[in-house]
Amino acid sequence: MQRIPGRRAAAAVGGSLALVLSQSPGMAIALPGIPAVVAGSVAEARECAVPGTGPGLHSGIPTPEGYSPTRGTVSALTLFVDFPDAEAQITTEERLAEFFPATSEYFAASSYGALDYRPAPVHGWLRMPQPFEAYGIDRGVGWHPGDPQGYNRLMHDIVAALDRAAGEGGSGTGGAGDRDGTPVRDGTGARADNPAPDSPAAAGTSAPAPPAAEDADTAAAAAGTVAAPGTAPGTATAAGDGRGVELAAADVDFSAHDLVNVLAAPNAGPPAVEKVLSVSFPGRPLIPTATGPLHNVSFIWSSQPGHTPHRVLVHENGHAFGLPDLYWTGEGPSPELTGHWDVMEQDWGPSNDILAWHKWKMGWLTDGEVDCVPGPGVTEHTITPLGAAATAAHHPAPAAPEPAVGVGTGLTAAPGTDAPRTRLVTVPLGPSEVLTLEVRAPSELDEAVCRPGVLLARVDTHRPSGEGPVRVVDATPGSDGCLELPDPQVTPGLSDAPHRPGETFRDEEAGVSVEVTGVDADGNHTVRVTRW
Repeated sequence: MQRIPGRRAAAAVGGSLALVLSQSPGMAIALPGIPAVVAGSVAEARECAVPGTGPGLHSGIPTPEGYSPTRGTVSALTLFVDFPDAEAQITTEERLAEFFPATSEYFAASSYGALDYRPAPVHGWLRMPQPFEAYGIDRGVGWHPGDPQGYNRLMHDIVAALDRAAGEGGSGTGGAGDRDGTPVRDGTGARADNPAPDSPAAAGTSAPAPPAAEDADTAAAAAGTVAAPGTAPGTATAAGDGRGVELAAADVDFSAHDLVNVLAAPNAGPPAVEKVLSVSFPGRPLIPTATGPLHNVSFIWSSQPGHTPHRVLVHENGHAFGLPDLYWTGEGPSPELTGHWDVMEQDWGPSNDILAWHKWKMGWLTDGEVDCVPGPGVTEHTITPLGAAATAAHHPAPAAPEPAVGVGTGLTAAPGTDAPRTRLVTVPLGPSEVLTLEVRAPSELDEAVCRPGVLLARVDTHRPSGEGPVRVVDATPGSDGCLELPDPQVTPGLSDAPHRPGETFRDEEAGVSVEVTGVDADGNHTVRVTRW
C-alpha cells in the first residue's frame, strides 16, 4: 500500500520521550508520608482542566471563543465548487456521499450522542471564474486578507457565484446542467461585480494581521489549518440521519450555520496521494457577506483512498471545533507523537477515535467521567474503555453559567441518571502539562487496536498546533508494533503503546507512577496512581 505523503506521515523515533518504564508489577512503591489508597479522584475534575494560551488552536481547556459548538445540533453549510480547467466529472450528490452520512455518524459515535452534526448542502457545482492554477492553491498556502489571489480570492468568488445562483433562482435541482445533469452555476465575471474588499483588520477590527501558513493543514484562523443523495430543497430529513437539510442558493444565510465545508471537484488539483491540500480556517471571521462573515471554513480537495475517506473532513472539522494538529510540522524529523490514537494526527488508513482529553475539551465527556489527581497520594481508579457504549450520563445537565478560564467544562450528569463511569484520569504535571490515562480497545471507531490497555499521554497545552502538543507514552519503546499486517498509514511503533496489567510507568522527575493492576471481562482496567 502506498504511504500517504505530507501531513499524515510520521517517522518513528524510538525513545523520544525521556521517561522511565518498568515492565515489572508492583513498582508503584509506598513512600513516606503518602496516605493509604483511596478509590476514585481526589479533587474536582475542573482542577485538572489545564488551560491553553491565546485564541489559536491548542489542547487547553476551555476552547477559546470563535470556534464551532461541539454539543447539540451543529449545522454545516456545504458548498461545491469546480473550475474551468477542472470541471466536475461527478454529481454533487455523489461528492456529498463520500462524506455523509459517515461524518455525521462518526461524530455521533465519538461524542456518545452529544453532537448532532447536520450538513446543509446547496447542490449544484459553483463554477469559479478562474482556472484552479490561477488561484495559487498549494500546500502551505494560508488565508491572507486583501490577497488578490489565494484563498481570499477563492472565498470571494464562491460567495459571488452563490449570489449569482440565487439571483437565477437556482436550487441545484433543475435547469440546464452539465453532462450528468448537475446544474453549473457560472461565477465568471463575479469578481468585477463583487471585488474583494480590504481585510476585516483594515476595516477597523482588532484582529492582528495573519501569519503565512506553516503547513497546508495548520494556520490558525488568521491563516489556515490544514489537511446519500440529497432530498428535495428545503426538506428536513429525520433528525440524526446524517443528511441534514438541503438548501436552495437563495436560502443561504451564513449566520445560520456553525461552520462551512467547501467540497471541491475531486479532479481539481493533485491527487491526495501525491499532495495533501485540504485546509481549514477556524476561530475568527474571514470575509464579509450580506448575511454575516464566513467563519470556520474547511476546504476539501481530492479524495482519499480506503474505506473511510470521510475522515479527512472529520479532521478538518476538528479544527473548527478547536482541536490542534497532532502531527509534526516543526523542524527536523518527526518524533513519535500520538500516532493512530487520534484522528488529529492520522486520518488515513483504518478508522480511529479521538483522545479522551480532547473529548473532555469538547464536552463529550462530562466532569463526572474524569478523575483528577492533583497532588501527592495514592489513588486507585477503574477506567471504562473509551469506545464502550454510552450511558444515560452522556445526556448531561446544562453547564453552569460560569465557567471561567481553566475551570473545566462545567458539564455534569443529568439529575436522576446513574453515576457516570470514569473514562479519563488526569494527573497535572505543571501549569501547562498533564498526564492522561484512558483505556483503548477495538471498537466501532478504533479498528486498528491490536494491544488493548491503558493509553498514557502527555499533553502540553502551551505547545502550538503541529509542534507535538500531545505525546503518547509508549509501553514498548523500540518495538515494531503489534499489527499483523502493517499499514503504512499507522505509526507502527505506537500501535502497541497501551500498558497492560502488571506493567508500570514511572517518571521520577515528575514524581508520578502508574501501575495497571487488573482488567475485567468488560475491558475495564484498574490502575494505581502514586504521586510524591
